[in-house]
Amino acid sequence: MELRVGRLAASPPAMLIWAVFCLWLGLEATLMLLICAAVHEAGHLLAIWALGGRVKQVRARLLGAVIRIERMPYLREALASAAGPAASMLFALLMARKTGTGTFHLLAGSSAALGVFNLLPAYPMDGGRVLYALLAHRFGCEAASGVLLITGYASTACMAAGGIALLRSPAGWALLISAAAMAIHYCKNGRFGLESIG
Repeated sequence: MELRVGRLAASPPAMLIWAVFCLWLGLEATLMLLICAAVHEAGHLLAIWALGGRVKQVRARLLGAVIRIERMPYLREALASAAGPAASMLFALLMARKTGTGTFHLLAGSSAALGVFNLLPAYPMDGGRVLYALLAHRFGCEAASGVLLITGYASTACMAAGGIALLRSPAGWALLISAAAMAIHYCKNGRFGLESIG
């Protein structure tokens, strides 16, 4: 059962993982992560609207938010997908230039990590969506899906290996949870069409 408010929706696993973050990392760190996530998603939304797209729903999931949109041309979807990591990196640069408390530097680091993580060439990450859209535009959906299957499993394996290597830190557990969620996604979904941008 999802929590719904207008076009916004949150799945139970997403609500659970944020509650765990709050208990594990503390309220301040969790709020920083939420701010970074909001900036990231705002980058997607602004790009979608600027490119003439229409948002149908914003849904929080275990791997982050998914923005469901009406179909757009592949190149526009690639730009909209890339806008999230771009917003994250820009926000990180702005926060890194601030002086004073370490809060700004923590925001900068968190936002940069979120931007880089989302560039993984695996669906449903932004990097995977960009790669899919570009390949589908040039070679068609079937070829793009085949490539995304390979890069997706490779990225999942790398995340799992990184999580095991960093098992004693919060980053290790975050990588393992992400790898598990992505593996479940790949097992449940037989195709990797770009139906939404997250």
